[in-house]
Amino acid sequence: MDEQTDEQHTIDAVNLNPENIHNELARVSADLNYFSSLLSEANLAVMSAKIDLKEVEGSTYLTTKKMAEASGKKTTEANLSAVVDTADTVIRARRVLASSDSEKKRLEGIVSAISTKSQMLISLSALMRKEMESLSH
Repeated sequence: MDEQTDEQHTIDAVNLNPENIHNELARVSADLNYFSSLLSEANLAVMSAKIDLKEVEGSTYLTTKKMAEASGKKTTEANLSAVVDTADTVIRARRVLASSDSEKKRLEGIVSAISTKSQMLISLSALMRKEMESLSH
């Protein structure tokens, strides 16, 4: 799905069209399933990004420590930590994690909105049923 189509799908999934309740009822389960699947993928991306960050931090730490030892320089843990924190590879890994986490939070909001929409549709359907019953008596 391209970005514009995905954005429109998101808008349609979370908005409620009271003029077409039957269509809304028909699609809400599919929308919830679709966005829950995306959320699951986003959760995996966050977990992978956390693992990658730990790996990059550890590798950078060990490389820096070995280089310092090989040069005969004494270095403190604070210095090693500062080098790790400012390493380009570590910064990139943190950005990937932040981006993944942001996408996860966005999808959590969409799934929550669709779940709320589903509950609203159930209530609205029950109200419409009562109205129809009262008209037929």
